[in-house]
Amino acid sequence: MWTELKMVNRTQNIIRLSLINTASTNGSF
Repeated sequence: MWTELKMVNRTQNIIRLSLINTASTNGSF
């Protein structure tokens, strides 16, 4: 159970980081 939550959190962090990287490279910020 805890491992699944960790995996979900890790996935969300990766998605968030990739979104931030994409936005910064596109100059959206």
